[in-house]
Amino acid sequence: MPAASLAGFVATPGGDPIQDATVLLRPSLAARLYDYPLAYQAKTDAQGAFQFADLAAGTMTLDVSVEGIPSKGGWTVELLDGRAKRGFQIVLGEGRSISGRVLDAEGLGIEGAELTLTSSDAQISTNASARSRTDGSFQFHGLEAGSYEITATLADEHGPPGDRHRLLPANVSKVEVGATDVVLVLKP
Repeated sequence: MPAASLAGFVATPGGDPIQDATVLLRPSLAARLYDYPLAYQAKTDAQGAFQFADLAAGTMTLDVSVEGIPSKGGWTVELLDGRAKRGFQIVLGEGRSISGRVLDAEGLGIEGAELTLTSSDAQISTNASARSRTDGSFQFHGLEAGSYEITATLADEHGPPGDRHRLLPANVSKVEVGATDVVLVLKP
């Protein structure tokens, strides 16, 4: 039997393509019991497009993750033998945002700091990660209303003592959605 295929794209609510999103396609439990792979993975290109080929027919679940936006998933896709399913659209980043900067003790922006965002509200299960830009700025999109905790770390452990590369993590809690002035200061 000819194989099935799936193609689509990932975009923002405004229709802008999202590049480098990870798209994970998982077979249903029944398919996994019959020696099908546990998952297929693809990255979106500059147009936000992804494609899977040579798939077995069956019910699949699609999950998507991208830096700075909480992961979303659970889309169900029914694939038929020999059929190509095209134009599957996934919109990420719907909701509100939080933005700010990661600085050193002198107030200079830190590029490449790893940021993690977790929900402070037990009713919201949100986790996301991002990396600070050249000027230290960062942004998380697609958040539900509520309060969040953000942690910033600089993963580079190289350099002499007192060097900018040896900075302690910073944490801020009770950040409300919509905040645009969050500052995390990494100190030696």
